[in-house]
Amino acid sequence: GHAADAAEVTTDFASDDRKSLLIAAQAKREQAEQMVQAAEVAVNTHGRLHEKEKEVLAALEAQMPGLEAMRQNAQYYYERFKSLAQSGDVPGQEFDNREAAYRSAIAKVKSLQSDIKGAERQVLASELELQEARVRLEQSRKALANTEAAVGRAEAEQKQPTVAADTA
Repeated sequence: GHAADAAEVTTDFASDDRKSLLIAAQAKREQAEQMVQAAEVAVNTHGRLHEKEKEVLAALEAQMPGLEAMRQNAQYYYERFKSLAQSGDVPGQEFDNREAAYRSAIAKVKSLQSDIKGAERQVLASELELQEARVRLEQSRKALANTEAAVGRAEAEQKQPTVAADTA
């Protein structure tokens, strides 16, 4: 029975080997599952952030017509009072007030325009981050599928009787 003993030992080694391969494959799969979960959280987080940035932009843009109307109104009075002040029909102080109101309206419009530009950049940036997060999710799902396939192979290997056992 030396040959049979030798075959027996080989079987043990082989099944131990396969067991550790399976355990390693399962550990990798677990890790891959966690990566997918983390990637899903990232996509959701970046998605919400992107939506918020778009809302901020929309809210700023919604203010523009009102400010623009205010600026036009201020400009109209500024120009009317300018000629009246020149002909001395209204006191200079009155004109100065109109001029100040007009300049203030211009400044508000400019400030809002720059806020809108900043918000547009934020929307673009958050969109890029969302796209990157989606790519990472896709990659992590592929990696998970690969580890699942590896576990499947390792399990199949375990079920297969070894050649050594057959000889025994």
